[in-house]
Amino acid sequence: MRVTWQRILTGAGSLVVATTALRCSLDTSKFTFDAPTGTGGAGTAGSGAGGSPDGGGGSAIDGGGGSFVDAPGIADGGDAPIVTGPQLKTSVPANGDLQASVSQYMLLFFDRPVSSAFATGKIFFQGGSVTSPTALAVQGCPSADPTCLIVAYPMSILVNRLLPASTDFVVTIDKSFQDADGNRNMTDTVVRFRTFSYNSNFADDSAVMSGETGGMDYDPASNAIFLVGTGANTMPLVRRISLTTSGTAMAGTTVFAPMITGGGPYQYGADIYGGRLYAAQTYNGSIAIYSNLSAATLTLVDTLRTTTLMSPTWYQTLIAPISTAVIGTTNYVSFGHFFGGDQIYDILSNTGGSTGTWAVWKAQGMLWGINDYVMVVPYKGSDAVQYLLVATAAKLYKFRQSDGVQAAVYDYGGTTYVEQVRTDSKGRIYLGKGGLVVLDEKLTTEIARRDGLTVDRFGIREIDATTVDVFYADFRSPAKIGTTQLKF
Repeated sequence: MRVTWQRILTGAGSLVVATTALRCSLDTSKFTFDAPTGTGGAGTAGSGAGGSPDGGGGSAIDGGGGSFVDAPGIADGGDAPIVTGPQLKTSVPANGDLQASVSQYMLLFFDRPVSSAFATGKIFFQGGSVTSPTALAVQGCPSADPTCLIVAYPMSILVNRLLPASTDFVVTIDKSFQDADGNRNMTDTVVRFRTFSYNSNFADDSAVMSGETGGMDYDPASNAIFLVGTGANTMPLVRRISLTTSGTAMAGTTVFAPMITGGGPYQYGADIYGGRLYAAQTYNGSIAIYSNLSAATLTLVDTLRTTTLMSPTWYQTLIAPISTAVIGTTNYVSFGHFFGGDQIYDILSNTGGSTGTWAVWKAQGMLWGINDYVMVVPYKGSDAVQYLLVATAAKLYKFRQSDGVQAAVYDYGGTTYVEQVRTDSKGRIYLGKGGLVVLDEKLTTEIARRDGLTVDRFGIREIDATTVDVFYADFRSPAKIGTTQLKF
């Protein structure tokens, strides 16, 4: 049987087809191939070079079962590789993830450049209230990685812009999804995952703290969450949300209404150590220290404002403090000072409170950026060495307390407007930077993640050695508290 071969230009290259066995449809510039009509015999080895119609292993029609490989310039080329469509290398969430991100987007990474145009109508979502496969909106990734696609989940499934908790989902990439050369797969690609457990409506204190939530921490002695921020008419407030023994939130109460004069009422940090609450009265340039955290009204025991440093002049007062770490009798305060129009955060040490002495513990230098909010927290790991953790917009640093030498650093891989860092008694380090990541003491291993949540301000409650509750809230928003539980 004589076979007539034609080369069809596709724009990116050419395609060789046998006109007696194949039909080409140019609809939307995609090719549709019919199966050859004959089953064929064993065929005769061709003499042509690889890539020619009869190269290597016989012709496309009567060679080796009448197969046709969908690849440019290769028709049943014998030893030539079988070309498949785009292969999914990894995804976020990953296949089999049982603690999957609740973000409203999914990232897909392939083994080759892919087109969102070719992917449109080829990627489907199902799970929860979405009971039948639904096509997802597709775009190229913001990183401009040509192998990456970002897909948006249906708005109907989202709860407060997040996927629902503890729910199984399936994302299917149809086998007809092709690359730029028209290569497709023989089977669909399926990604199955389950979202982690969380409760975004754990406690709502927004009726009273209706302005901004500036700081948040948990006190184990009083079994309560403490909030600092503003209420109606920007009134500064310190609020307490007590928990029952089972962990249920009770109604919030105002436990102090500070009289803040000068600068403004905004409080942007709250840290609890040894039964004392250190509230950063940021716009006022002071740290208020409270005790008696179980009482109906807290006791204001001290206020840090004026330092003993005379030079440079911007070290003389705490212009914009935001965080406090306490080790023994020494307080470490991160504060921003305005110099040349920029707000530069340094860390000062204070021993003896408002009547004590001050020193510069760590200057910003070139470690972190201008206008970064810098958070500090004490840390002691398995080596029994005392450290300070310093969270900045792009990195988390671990410095030795004794001499300020850097021991480790964790790079976020980007920047964030606001961050918070906490530690637990088992040496785990919790970093809130939009989502939440839990790190080991060397800052090299991610133990757990809670992607998708907004963990700007948070506190942790240790239930036992392997179970931790995280209470979180949006920074500078009315006080609505969510919670998620981690099991290690």
